Amino acid sequence: AVAAAGSGSGSAKPPTPPAPIEYEEVTKTNEYPLGPEGDKLVETYVLGHAIRDLGAIDDQLRKDSKLDQTKTSVTVTFKDGTRSFQVSTPDNNTVRYLLDTASNNVFVVSNQMLTGFENGMSSITLTDPRGIDDKDLESVVLEAIDRTKTIARIETEVENRKVKAWGDPSTNKSEPALANFIDGLANLKATEYFPSLTPESMKRVMRVTYRKGGNSVMGTLSLFKREKAPAAALPEGHDDPANAPKPEFEYFILTEKTHVLAGVKKDAGEQTENNLPNVMSDNPVAPEPKKADPLKMPGGHGGPGKKPGLPPQLQPPGGGDGHGH
Repeated sequence: AVAAAGSGSGSAKPPTPPAPIEYEEVTKTNEYPLGPEGDKLVETYVLGHAIRDLGAIDDQLRKDSKLDQTKTSVTVTFKDGTRSFQVSTPDNNTVRYLLDTASNNVFVVSNQMLTGFENGMSSITLTDPRGIDDKDLESVVLEAIDRTKTIARIETEVENRKVKAWGDPSTNKSEPALANFIDGLANLKATEYFPSLTPESMKRVMRVTYRKGGNSVMGTLSLFKREKAPAAALPEGHDDPANAPKPEFEYFILTEKTHVLAGVKKDAGEQTENNLPNVMSDNPVAPEPKKADPLKMPGGHGGPGKKPGLPPQLQPPGGGDGHGH
């Protein structure tokens, strides 16, 4: 006879349940300048008022307003002190309930006071670090590599039409290299802000002054860099200077709008720095036009193009002479 599994004195003990996973809540504080949408959000607090004052909270009001379920709070710091509120959302999601933790009063307020925070940093942060209107921009003063150079909008003629292009005002000649550089400055966008860093701890790569008509200053942008700390130190005995890894750099910008140093993508900062010797030279070299990919060129009448390196008998139909023959 075969004993049933689990029967008798030798039956296995049930497995011990695993210990519950303990989670640690970590709070990260981000500081960043506000853009136009952020300014509107602040204005709703400065000029804010309640739609209704529901009075002091009690158990029934706490339940009806769902303040007994919420874990959301908002703290606003003014010059004269700090106010903290617990926040809940009713089922219809058209208004919010705020519980003033100091007075224990409950207020009904507009959704606009909270939606900007809930959408996150991307919806209220500063997106254009320059804060200028390109339509008014007439010239740029560039300080880099111990030189100062002015780049201005030059009136030139293209296909019998007068247009404005970036160029050297001393020669009144448009320069594609300078135009490309000005356009590339738009790639220096902030990815993160660092209130604790100072420009004095870094090397300044360049300073740009934006001017409108009459040489009136619209704003400035400075590009800085610093050597990035290595991810891991080399093991003892392996720190041969001849084989040491090349230093990596981090790039930062500072403008009147950012107020503090802001990190930018390494590629954008590096490309801007690498372009400076050409841009600051007396005869900047224009960028080479992009070459067309022969594999993507049409072969006439919609036919495929020639395949380089293939003999005529293996060329695709229509690619022999560019006319489908």
